[in-house]
Amino acid sequence: MRQSEQLTGMIIALGQFPLVQQGMLGGSPERSLIWKDPRGFWKKARPDEMPNHSGDFVDLKTTASVLYRDTQYSIAEYGDIQQAAVVMGGRPRARHGREFLHLDLGRQR
Repeated sequence: MRQSEQLTGMIIALGQFPLVQQGMLGGSPERSLIWKDPRGFWKKARPDEMPNHSGDFVDLKTTASVLYRDTQYSIAEYGDIQQAAVVMGGRPRARHGREFLHLDLGRQR
């Protein structure tokens, strides 16, 4: 399957996802959060979607399998949990956002 066909399939699948239909991806895409932590270190995070009225930061990932065990392995292997921690660390500077939603999109072969 060509990459363009995969992307088209993901877009269609996302459009059918109930949370997306309710506006989950209706915020500000690809905005940077930049701040200085209490120790004086500069931090930067760039979630895929900044919250709109839902208050959820969204991070979209592709994965070979959406089975629970495989998803947990992928989160650990690629450090996605650290990304969530950094994004939530910048949350007060964004003045909105309550949760971090990690959304895995399975790839069809």
